[in-house]
Amino acid sequence: MAGNLQRDTTGFINDAWLLRLSPDGCLNDSCNHIQKYWVFPDTISFTENIQLHPMLLYPNPGQQGFRILPSSEMTYPLQYELINSSGIRLQTGFSANSDEVVDTSWLHAGVYQVLVRDRDGKVFSGRWVKMD
Repeated sequence: MAGNLQRDTTGFINDAWLLRLSPDGCLNDSCNHIQKYWVFPDTISFTENIQLHPMLLYPNPGQQGFRILPSSEMTYPLQYELINSSGIRLQTGFSANSDEVVDTSWLHAGVYQVLVRDRDGKVFSGRWVKMD
């Protein structure tokens, strides 16, 4: 394997799977009697019924950035997504502690949704207002 390997210190577990299929979508050449083929969606999203926990963002409203205020239910590190009012994911990242500021100086004024998944897989949600 070429390149440098670095140890993941974020606490998240990532597994990769590589599956080789024949041109007709089979795992091997002898499955041509099967009428179903593998279909993979263009985008990956979770559709399970999840419970969103509320969270606080400070300062709110803000201008240059915000911090994710910890709750007793959160386990660091956190993975966050910043989403605009059209549902477009604008920024993703990780936060190792509550002292880290998510830089939003490049955003226009508006209301943004912030989704956070903690190390245990719990999902938190909050809204943040960007002021000019």
